Amino acid sequence: MTLLFAFLTLLVGFFLTRNVLNFLFSLENYRIHKKRLKQLRFQQRREKEWEDFIDQVTQPIIRHVLSRWKPKGLDELEMDLRMAKWDRYFSPKQYIAMRWLLKALGLVLFLLLSSQSMFFALLWGGALFFGMDFLFRNSVKNRKERLLQEFPDFIRITEGYVMADFPIPQAVEHAIPYVGEEWKPILQKFVVDCEIKGVDEALEGLKQEVDLFEVREFVALMRLVLEQGGDVKQGFSEQAEKIRQLINDLMAIKVGRRQMMAMALQAPLLICILVVVGLPTVSSMLNMNTM
Repeated sequence: MTLLFAFLTLLVGFFLTRNVLNFLFSLENYRIHKKRLKQLRFQQRREKEWEDFIDQVTQPIIRHVLSRWKPKGLDELEMDLRMAKWDRYFSPKQYIAMRWLLKALGLVLFLLLSSQSMFFALLWGGALFFGMDFLFRNSVKNRKERLLQEFPDFIRITEGYVMADFPIPQAVEHAIPYVGEEWKPILQKFVVDCEIKGVDEALEGLKQEVDLFEVREFVALMRLVLEQGGDVKQGFSEQAEKIRQLINDLMAIKVGRRQMMAMALQAPLLICILVVVGLPTVSSMLNMNTM
């Protein structure tokens, strides 16, 4: 009887301890979830405030200027905004309006500060006049470089699934966990588009989403294989090899350009070293001539 009572006591204690621990862990998870939700709401609120601010600032220019004069290249600008992930804040017209506004403020600030200090006038006026364009181009360039660096991994991983007789949408879906962070949301959208619109339109959407020559070339080649009804595995493998070769050639060109730039930067330093090293010799020769 004593053993039975002890066993029941241990059993009740075990379940009670487990329930208490589960409650504590669930409470901690709830706190973490609540904290993350609070951070997400704060971020969304800040983004909404920025969107409202940009809309209020740019609306007069859009209404009175851009409504009468329609700028060209809005489609290309929209693609660049999407590439830089600035499309969450700016539409193409809003970006143009904000750029004009900052340039005007830069000129006004330059005129106001030039009488006091030309250095600060150039510094702050130039920052406002050129800053937005510089940041935008730099954001586009950096994201394109990241996408291009991760593109061969996407090709290699997807090729493995295609060679294992997976259809292209399923191959891409299985490859998503192993590709780079920049490609994951793009490929998730591609898989959804394949299910809703079909592979052909999904490839077209991929080409529009990623404005890279290598991606456009790959999409064009894959669409050609699908339209001609060829072997998808062989076609994908051949096109993947072509894309890899193309990327290798581009990387070789980029390395060559960097080497040329390094040589151009080192040339003045080399000249200075030669001058410094040669000065004693020249001085000795001049002294001998005077003697």
